[in-house]
Amino acid sequence: MPELKKIVVILANPDTKFDQRAGVISDLCYTFCQQCVQNEQSVDFIDLYKEKFNPVSYPDEIDSQALEYQIRIRKADYIIVFHPVWWGTMPAILKGFCDKVFQSGFAYKYQGGLTHGLLKNKKAVIVAVSKSPRWQVNVIYSNILNVMWKRAIFDICGIKSKFYLFSNLRRVSDLDIESWHKKITKLAISISS
Repeated sequence: MPELKKIVVILANPDTKFDQRAGVISDLCYTFCQQCVQNEQSVDFIDLYKEKFNPVSYPDEIDSQALEYQIRIRKADYIIVFHPVWWGTMPAILKGFCDKVFQSGFAYKYQGGLTHGLLKNKKAVIVAVSKSPRWQVNVIYSNILNVMWKRAIFDICGIKSKFYLFSNLRRVSDLDIESWHKKITKLAISISS
């Protein structure tokens, strides 16, 4: 039996009825969660839209929902994030989540003019789905999403991370989407073993 791992899954996808392909992101997330549960892993699921997370930060305001998310992340071994690519980056709700949750004192601290990660025992995986082709994400947007997640967020927090981009959603076939689900299933199995 595999070692029990605590996995926090964060979904930032509005699942709009006006975009038939938007559901692909949520479907990939659910495939991941189902495989982890099937492998008897502990999954803590956060759906930022369904939980009506407020991404706006106000100075000197304590956000009880953000504090709750910090507690849940502190207990986790893995942080898995699923989101669409909007304007070459993440949705505002997810950026607000990072701003409010991965704060100084919880995720990192300043010491001697340098940042020191406080979440070094954790790993993260980001799964992003783009309607644009991969070359556009990598060339025109300079792969900024991967750089932002890795260097500007998780490296600072001391978290080792991997980034997966599924691209060209507008033009992929059902067979392509099926192959994406297979990759996500393999990812869940690799984390669970």
